[in-house]
Amino acid sequence: NMTEADRAAVRNARRIIDRNPAEAPNREELARQVGLSVSKLTKGFSALFGTSIHSYIIERRLEKASLLLRDGTRSITEIASEVGFSKPSNFSAAFKRRYGVLPKQYRKSTPES
Repeated sequence: NMTEADRAAVRNARRIIDRNPAEAPNREELARQVGLSVSKLTKGFSALFGTSIHSYIIERRLEKASLLLRDGTRSITEIASEVGFSKPSNFSAAFKRRYGVLPKQYRKSTPES
């Protein structure tokens, strides 16, 4: 049972993440920015959007990465860094979990835009 103000704050948190998923603040900072407790933000985010804050951030990063991979001008290491992964291996593992193929395979199988 969230108030309308709480729901608005949670939606604002999602907008903050969407602006730059690679630089998304941690939960504590995000909660501070929108004026909610970490607990209320975490529970509210899951209730409104059906996913955890962390999962949402990872999904947004991988979506951006898929677009950059289609572009084909940057290395996979550069893309991993640009979308907010500190290690290319973590990026590749997350990408494979999401898309079923490694970034290199995805790039080869996707026609350039």
